[in-house]
Amino acid sequence: MISIHVQLLQGAGRTALGGQLTFARSPVTFGRSEQGNVVVAESTASRQHGELRWDGQQWVAFNLSANGTSVDGHPIGRKGTPLRGGEVFSVGDAPLFRVRLGPSVAAASALPASTDAEPGARAVASTGASAGNGPEKGPNAPEDAPRSPKRVMLWTGIAVYMLIMVGVIVFVDTLVNKPDEVGGFAPALTPAQIQRDVTKPVRVSALDPGEANRSETLASELFNKLDTAPRNLYDAYHYYRLSLAYAGKDAFEPGESQLRFQTVETRLIEAVSKQYKETPKVSPS
Repeated sequence: MISIHVQLLQGAGRTALGGQLTFARSPVTFGRSEQGNVVVAESTASRQHGELRWDGQQWVAFNLSANGTSVDGHPIGRKGTPLRGGEVFSVGDAPLFRVRLGPSVAAASALPASTDAEPGARAVASTGASAGNGPEKGPNAPEDAPRSPKRVMLWTGIAVYMLIMVGVIVFVDTLVNKPDEVGGFAPALTPAQIQRDVTKPVRVSALDPGEANRSETLASELFNKLDTAPRNLYDAYHYYRLSLAYAGKDAFEPGESQLRFQTVETRLIEAVSKQYKETPKVSPS
């Protein structure tokens, strides 16, 4: 059996946004119930919303709710939806989690054993992990599967973007705290400079229309959740930029995505500018 990894796209209980759970047993249940393996916070999800099942050859997603479940924007039918890895599960416009296939030496950490540990963590422990240790591999466990080139390119693009953002922060901090040659401070960043640094282009190793469409879909889902979590603004902007990079474009075609991208970009620049202005200016001693 190939293990399945679930990365939450919205926090629930003690599992924060982006947290990952790993399972090597079937079925894996998901919904709002605290007794499920994957607990989601979305109010439109049912208590027992759906299952991920191993049929002997592949993982298949099944919907158990009248509210329906979508995989990459496509509703799950009666026969279920086979999974290849990288799919995003959602209810309506609300993204729930993303799945990834294959064993991993960096599986989600098991929480310390306690009576109030979240169900997702208990599910990981039941697959062979003990508190403080990673999942155990039996004699018949499959070897770690090599990551596909598409997934490697995706994570490479995310890493490059994060490095750029760290560089912007360091650059701003240097200007704020480094005195100039005559004992004063270096000139403050102008709004144009902040905009230029925030909007630096994202670069990917190769064009990929599939990843471009997937990133645009996820960005649109996060756009509908901008007011539910502060990080959604950054994440939506990041996936819009990633979509353009994989498509080899500088801008979206006129339409909804273009308007949403411009809205997210403007709000992010305003947020960064506000944070910069509120940063205390410490006089050199």
